[in-house]
Amino acid sequence: MALSGESDKLRVHSAIIDGKRIVEGMDGQVICDLPKLNDVVSASRGLAAPADVRFVIREAASRIKASLRRAKDIANLRNHYHIEMNSTLDELVITTTEGVTVGE
Repeated sequence: MALSGESDKLRVHSAIIDGKRIVEGMDGQVICDLPKLNDVVSASRGLAAPADVRFVIREAASRIKASLRRAKDIANLRNHYHIEMNSTLDELVITTTEGVTVGE
């Protein structure tokens, strides 16, 4: 996270999560990109210091936790079903053993 300003008035100008991907599953079968934070930084600009820094940190942690939970859930599903997914895990195609396909 890039911060600038005097020590008592730090402002958020950008935020980047160090790392690129989440890898989950016994053999790393679920790989997804870490969430982007551009919209969080934009939303924080309307907040006063230090609430903007707290907001960005809280939202970044929340998004990382949600991405980790989603990757773990999908890794568990892959043990029972065939799943095709995109890199952000927001589009899944799940095929059951009976040949019925469900899109999310």
